[in-house]
Amino acid sequence: MFNLPSVLLVSATLWILGCIIWFVIVLRGWFVHHKEKAHGDFPGSLINGIFLLGLTPFLSAIQYVATGRRYFWGGGGVLFAGLTLIAYQSVLKRRKTGLAPGPNALAFRERSIVAQMAAILLVYGYYGIRLWGKPLTPIAATAALIGITILMILILIAAQIAIRLYSRPELPDERDRIIELRGSRNGYAALAAGIWGVLLLAIAHVPYDLLFYAIMGIFALAELVRLGSQFFYYRWVA
Repeated sequence: MFNLPSVLLVSATLWILGCIIWFVIVLRGWFVHHKEKAHGDFPGSLINGIFLLGLTPFLSAIQYVATGRRYFWGGGGVLFAGLTLIAYQSVLKRRKTGLAPGPNALAFRERSIVAQMAAILLVYGYYGIRLWGKPLTPIAATAALIGITILMILILIAAQIAIRLYSRPELPDERDRIIELRGSRNGYAALAAGIWGVLLLAIAHVPYDLLFYAIMGIFALAELVRLGSQFFYYRWVA
């Protein structure tokens, strides 16, 4: 029988894979920018933040084993620290150094990307916590898909209205199209890797509900990689 430790192992593997992909994108982008511009600050806070995100599953696994398979929230503090460092590198440090001064430091598309990433984390995280450990029938799975779709639409509509109050939409240019293509390429790589993971789960004859969680998690991860890549390219490379 496919037990909880195996589920945690698969989830941690996908999480770490996403962090590795993000880490490689950051380093590659910095080297390209440094080579072309002959200068550029090394994104140390971002690198450290991604490292802490990748470390989170290991700390949770240690707590899980140490507490007799009862708790696995030990990586929460490290996760918060990693997100804080990433936010500092992305916004606060750039304003401090004057690279993106003023109240409109984030352009309309960048704000929209951040809103989409926040919506994905909020909605998928909510349903993941709510449904985890409960029997998942076809009706419940369908209801979850409908609920996720409706919540995403409502949150993004509200976010777009709020963003328009602070940033003016801009017509897309060649730079925007290139960034969109690069982000889609990175998201596709994460999706392809995740599909291989789902195939392995299917071969192992895992329960229906675990396959559902894995597929939804892969879609969420691929979207986060796509949007995160676009945000990084807007802020540091393109």
